[in-house]
Amino acid sequence: MNSAGARLAQTSRTQFRASVVWVLSAVIIFLLAMFGAVFRFDDTDVAAWWPAAGASAWFVLATARRQLVGAAIVVAIAMTAGTFVGVGRADLSLAVGLTDAIEVVLFVLLLEGRQRTFVLQTVSDATRLILAAITASAVTGVALAILISTRSGDEFLPLAVHTAAFHASAIVLIAPFAVLPPRLKETPRTAEIALQTVLLAVAIITIFGTSGEVPLAFIPLTLLGWAAFRFPVNIALAQSIATGAAVLIFTLAGLGPYAATPLTLDTQVTIVSIFLLALAMATALLVTARNEVNLSSRAAAESAQILSSGFVDSQVGLILVDDDDTSWRIRWANRTAREFIAAEVSLEGQWQGQLATEARAALKLDGAVSHCVIDSGSTVNVVANHVESDEKRIAVQIVDVTSSVLVGEKRLEAEGEHARALATRLELERQRDDFIATTSHELRTPIMSIAGYTELLKESPALQAPESDWLEAISRNADRLTALVESLLTLGRASAAPDLHSPAEVLRAREIVEDVVSMHCPLANIKNVTLSVETFDADEESTVYAVAHDVSRAVANLVSNAVKFTPANGTVRVTTSTADGETTITIVDTGPGIPEDAMAHIFERFYRAPDAERSSTPGTGLGLSITAELAHRNRGTVTVESSAGAGVTAVLRFPSAAGER
Repeated sequence: MNSAGARLAQTSRTQFRASVVWVLSAVIIFLLAMFGAVFRFDDTDVAAWWPAAGASAWFVLATARRQLVGAAIVVAIAMTAGTFVGVGRADLSLAVGLTDAIEVVLFVLLLEGRQRTFVLQTVSDATRLILAAITASAVTGVALAILISTRSGDEFLPLAVHTAAFHASAIVLIAPFAVLPPRLKETPRTAEIALQTVLLAVAIITIFGTSGEVPLAFIPLTLLGWAAFRFPVNIALAQSIATGAAVLIFTLAGLGPYAATPLTLDTQVTIVSIFLLALAMATALLVTARNEVNLSSRAAAESAQILSSGFVDSQVGLILVDDDDTSWRIRWANRTAREFIAAEVSLEGQWQGQLATEARAALKLDGAVSHCVIDSGSTVNVVANHVESDEKRIAVQIVDVTSSVLVGEKRLEAEGEHARALATRLELERQRDDFIATTSHELRTPIMSIAGYTELLKESPALQAPESDWLEAISRNADRLTALVESLLTLGRASAAPDLHSPAEVLRAREIVEDVVSMHCPLANIKNVTLSVETFDADEESTVYAVAHDVSRAVANLVSNAVKFTPANGTVRVTTSTADGETTITIVDTGPGIPEDAMAHIFERFYRAPDAERSSTPGTGLGLSITAELAHRNRGTVTVESSAGAGVTAVLRFPSAAGER
């Protein structure tokens, strides 16, 4: 069977069971209505009891709210039919059926309100059920009393009171079976239930089954209180229903204290109805009070279990002590606390020792934490406070913080090592920079001498072809050494504080860019690379507030790299723009780009990408690091974006003159 067929079969079974419940409920209401109509007080139209009202309320409560109207119609039909069979009067039967249907609908609406479900769990729930039952029954009592008193001439008020009380007691006793709370797990009390049931039966027979006049009607109520506080709710309610029925039967038979009193029939009916209503109300209130206590006890036990087990139990020692002014006596302690104080607690439960002393000291600190190292070598925190509800009771918490202390010490040690390593690194960097600066200055003079004498030798007319080639190689390498030394000196100056002899000034970005581009045009022409300048400002007056030679050198490094790495027939485009107080100089080339794994290192000193090494492209690996230092020294930034085969976009940003105002 497929899933759709299974769902259809399940739906059919559910509908069949619901139909059976409705039919059985209608039959039960019919029989109870007939029973109530037959068993009446002598010479009255007042029923001895009306359990059909309770059964009807149970049926409607057990029915879904969307089926309320249909359930009310079933109640009206079954109630009318049962009453008619019992009394044989169509008008009275119809009135009873209609008023009882209205009664149960009103009861359910008052009970549930806007809720879709109602569960009888607390005393407030029981109070609500009682008030809803009394209100709905009062409406029925008034309506039926008007009808009966008009027809028979009986007094209106006693009829209304009797009818309302009988209906309300039946509803309060029977309807709760439809809204019982989930049953809590309890230890079976079979022997106790049997004993209480026997005592209750003996009491009912002794008090109500004889012709005695001794007023002992309260005794069954005490035995029912025993059931309400000790037995499951359904047993307590069932015993209350049985007690009410037995009292009625004996009273109708002329037995018991109510029948033996020299009172009028109306007064006897009133007393019995009030007794049944009191019985119903007491049972409902007692069983819900007991359930509420059980729920509270279970919640408290669960909270205590959470506090004294699991993570908390494994980490925190919890202790309750009683202070008798001379010593502390352990009232309760969890497992962790018992491990801490095992050696300090006497057989009588008195707590004395190092931790007890620390706890007393912590108590004087008004909630502050006391730290100590115990004999085992562990470091613990101790907190002690008076319990608000009892000044003689003290709550103590003990936490082993040894691991936390060790972690803190390790962290401090690691931070110290890090600080020392950082200081060593900074010192090594300072020594390196000093060495580079000193060496560069020392190399500059001999390199200049080599370059100068090489130029003089190149002008000699006695040179042959091989000698000219040798001198050209010497001159070319001397130029490379000169460029390297200048780069090292520039890097050293860029890393230092700004040059006071070269203050920042307002510069025209386009002029700087055009000067740099003009210097690199010869190389671009040799490589057949198109080198162009564009300005995106409306007035073409982008300005930079910085040191002139710093900006020129930074732009030159980026343009030089772009021209060197761009292949023949490629393009290098330099643009300037100003926005939000910042001037941007962008250099875009169509070269091979930079591999992704090399992007993280491009600003490192002396770093050259593997492609540059393989292609023997000249360079020192200092250009981008120098550019970054120069930009930073002038409160600017440099960024490079690229991917292999897609060219490079380098962006320089400096404060504009407008941004400095």
